[in-house]
Order: sequence, then C-alpha cells, then structure tokens
Amino acid sequence: MPLDEQLEADTRHIQRGMGLDLIANDYMVTPTGKHLLEVNHIPSVTCFPELWAAYRDTVVGWSTQ
Repeated sequence: MPLDEQLEADTRHIQRGMGLDLIANDYMVTPTGKHLLEVNHIPSVTCFPELWAAYRDTVVGWSTQ
C-alpha cells in the first residue's frame, strides 16, 4: 500500500518527541479520520525484513557501546 505521508510525519514527530531511535505506530483509519491507537517502542519486527535489520543494527549498536 502507498505511504501515507501524514501518518509518516505524525510518527516521526512522536519519535522525536519521545527521543527514541525507532518506533512503530498503530493507527485506525476510518472514514471520519485517522486515529493513533498506540506507540510501539519495540516494533513487531518479524513481519518486515527491512525493519528487522534496522532494529537489529540499533540493538547491536547499543550493546557494543
């Protein structure tokens, strides 16, 4: 599905506000609007290989500091 630029901007805004390197937000998109359901500070990374690789690299970076 195509990227929803409004939801991406909202997610990045929340990410910066929380000071986190990585997040994944769950939204409910309805005819009346887009509603944030939750912010996941540990995203479900097993479904998306690219997300898993980024998460793995971030965790390895933290653990080797």
